[in-house]
Amino acid sequence: GVDLTGAMSFTTSGSKDKLLNTHAEVTVTALRSDHGRELTCHANNEAVSQPVMTTVTMNVYYPPEPPYIIGLDRDEVKAGRLLVLECVSHGGNPLATLQWTKEGEVLSTTWGEEVVGQKSRNILRLKITPADNQAELSCESANIVSLSPLSITRKITVFFDPEELTLSGSLEAVEGQVLNLSCHASSSNPPVKIRWWLGYKELNNTIVKMEEGENGGMTTTSNVTHWVSREENGLRLTCEAFNNGTHFSKIQAAKLNVYCK
Repeated sequence: GVDLTGAMSFTTSGSKDKLLNTHAEVTVTALRSDHGRELTCHANNEAVSQPVMTTVTMNVYYPPEPPYIIGLDRDEVKAGRLLVLECVSHGGNPLATLQWTKEGEVLSTTWGEEVVGQKSRNILRLKITPADNQAELSCESANIVSLSPLSITRKITVFFDPEELTLSGSLEAVEGQVLNLSCHASSSNPPVKIRWWLGYKELNNTIVKMEEGENGGMTTTSNVTHWVSREENGLRLTCEAFNNGTHFSKIQAAKLNVYCK
């Protein structure tokens, strides 16, 4: 519907004497907004009442827009959670192909196209484990004219509890003797806070040590020192590990035996 400028026209001999063929050439820089538009050539001379014309519909290839992720509102997730993530890329002709990767490993190459909405979607269902801590999730979009895939990457932090909580040391002592006990929590993220209880009384004479553990977590060891009295015989000694990330606690408990004269 808009006249193109800069067209060049020239004639050549026709199929018979006194007939001429006419050629017209024009250069068009295709834009993505031209996709689906009609390009028409009109021909006219004194012998026709209306111009004759031919029309083609432009098919313009162009790359898709960068993808984005739906369903990962926070980078911190709890182990055991099922993540349902959606990768979306708008535009592009043809529409984008999408793939999910985790640490470079391809997880999903199944996507769907919404022609009306002009977008592609790839839905990933991922059960989170402690081994996924600090893993990079990426979604890539590309089509046949993409110079290179466009991608979005999110690094996830996984909160997980210690698999084991171990109470060690002798729970038998003579009245007035020093009791030395240790409570060890295996790797967790974030590291757990360990508290000691003797009956309903909290023991605070402790030394805490943290070290790097599996899956990017930390192990926690708490050593407690306590002078026992005969009144504490039979009381329950408890080691409690609390994880602020998962709001989960784990305990180990045993009975204290105090010998006295």
